Amino acid sequence: MEKNRARYELPVFNPHVIKKASCHCLRLLTAIVLGACYSNAIAKDPLSEQTGEDAVSDSISQKEQYKATSEKGIEIGALIVIGVDFRVFYRKLDSPWLFGFRYLDTEDDFVNESVVGLPGDESDRELKTTSGLFINYLFNHQEDRSFYVSGALYNTTNEIQCGSESASDSATSLYFGGGYRKFMGEHLGFKIGLLMSPFVDFEQTTSTCSSESNGDIDLDLSLVIRF
Repeated sequence: MEKNRARYELPVFNPHVIKKASCHCLRLLTAIVLGACYSNAIAKDPLSEQTGEDAVSDSISQKEQYKATSEKGIEIGALIVIGVDFRVFYRKLDSPWLFGFRYLDTEDDFVNESVVGLPGDESDRELKTTSGLFINYLFNHQEDRSFYVSGALYNTTNEIQCGSESASDSATSLYFGGGYRKFMGEHLGFKIGLLMSPFVDFEQTTSTCSSESNGDIDLDLSLVIRF
């Protein structure tokens, strides 16, 4: 009978086994938590990359928008052998009006017109300095090629040098004219135009030479660079 009773006794649990099972459960739970965190990090990476790409795209679009709202640049005169001739200009792309500033400083030979002193065909030096504002109206302001009409207010100083003597005269006058400009690409182009002023009157005289002019014609052939 005692042997039969032994069969129905409750099993005795080993504490070491229980402790070992608890350790396995804790490791499993830790692995599950780490896996969930890693998966969440992977899911966030494409979003952050997309956000960075969106920021770069917004920056590029803002720059393109800025470029698309205005036109500015410089014109360099190609007909000047000695000296400089340049213009700076600005225009809003939705407007046909272009505003600018011109500076010209050049020198050339001229034929002596004096009746005394040096022979009438002897060459002396003539220096010319011009500065002032101009405005152009573009007929096709949304195109890369356009005819235009122009007006300018220039202050010009003419000086002649005959040996050791010199004489100068200056005048501020209105100029009117027009021309044509064309761009070959985004930044590079050319312009050809003509300005005239019937109001300019220069007269310079020394003891050996003299120079006199009524009216002025300004032929313009320029290389244009815009930004």
